[in-house]
Amino acid sequence: SEDFLVIEGEWKQSGQTLPLTVKRVDKAVEILRPQVPKKPYPYIEEELVYENKEAGITLAGTLTLPPGKSPSPVVLLISGSGPQDRNETIYNHRPFLVLADYLTRQGIAVLRVDDRGVGKSTGDFSQATSEDFASDVLAGIEYLKTRKEINLEQIGLIGHSEGGLIAPMVAVKSSDVAFIILMAGTGLTGEEILYLQGALIYRAMGISEEDIIKNRQFNEKIFSLVKEEKDKKTIEEKLRQMFMDDWAELNEEEKSR
Repeated sequence: SEDFLVIEGEWKQSGQTLPLTVKRVDKAVEILRPQVPKKPYPYIEEELVYENKEAGITLAGTLTLPPGKSPSPVVLLISGSGPQDRNETIYNHRPFLVLADYLTRQGIAVLRVDDRGVGKSTGDFSQATSEDFASDVLAGIEYLKTRKEINLEQIGLIGHSEGGLIAPMVAVKSSDVAFIILMAGTGLTGEEILYLQGALIYRAMGISEEDIIKNRQFNEKIFSLVKEEKDKKTIEEKLRQMFMDDWAELNEEEKSR
């Protein structure tokens, strides 16, 4: 508008075009999140740092301990995919903070940690695999075993999303894990998950079923190569050639998308 109180236009991203309207307001909308706990807490909250000696990194987190003298059961929270802080913050929601608060009020200690390379933890998240994250969880278990406030017979894991894959990986490696809880974990292989996620994302973007099928077939070739070829350098060379060949087969319209 002429008075700049309203700006109207289009948002274009990944082949999609959506209407966008921005309006000036006198006061920002107050976001109410009653689930977020307020201090002072009726339990002990401790900031801490410990090592993953195998990886040569340090992991920073928060341990919440119920009041009382008896050793407490404990759970270590394992975040989902993508770089996550200890609260698994997304759009200012902090689900791990809320979960830790609830469990600690029920008498269960909770350790939640910044992913490697995130927040106050060191390391390189971009180069880490699920195996690496499992190694970080094992380091957390070793740390918990040094705490007198923890019942060593009741150490559990709660894994969310990708954390639901990592928790079982850790449980089969460590006899110290008494139980695991999986939140939105998967019942499929990682390969099948990627196929399904890719198809759903492309459909939401308005991509044709023909192109979705082509994309899956191309990804199947990639995964087949990675699973069958053992030499890393050979994999890189073959993948590079596959992408070059695929690009060469696209028409000009497809290349411009």
